[in-house]
Amino acid sequence: MEIIIIDDNSTILKLLELMLKKEGFITLEDKLSTYLSIDSIPNLTSINTVDIIICDYDLGKTSINGLDFFKKIIDDEFINECVLLTGDDTFELRKKLTEMPSIHYVIKSANNDKSSTVNQLGKIINTIRESKNVSK
Repeated sequence: MEIIIIDDNSTILKLLELMLKKEGFITLEDKLSTYLSIDSIPNLTSINTVDIIICDYDLGKTSINGLDFFKKIIDDEFINECVLLTGDDTFELRKKLTEMPSIHYVIKSANNDKSSTVNQLGKIINTIRESKNVSK
């Protein structure tokens, strides 16, 4: 599977990459690319080859947040999976997300248990992998 992770925090980006690999959710057969911003993705026109895009909601000083980015690529007919990472657990954001059922979301958590960010992402990745019949 081809997976992209976008987060403006390089430490979180590297930690997610390492932990998803360590826990076996991302394997050597997967193609993983990480980016600090949407603007740093080299070829957005070929994004439909990506199976899963995991993007932080708050991308710092950029003009677009993760949710707006997903809305844009979905409007441009992106047909694969979007996962929004966020520390924002407000009613307003949850309401927006219920209006966009094609977007999975994960609340960022520092917990090191089954509800951790990595485990939640792993469950989503595995579900998508199974639905695509791609071997782990």
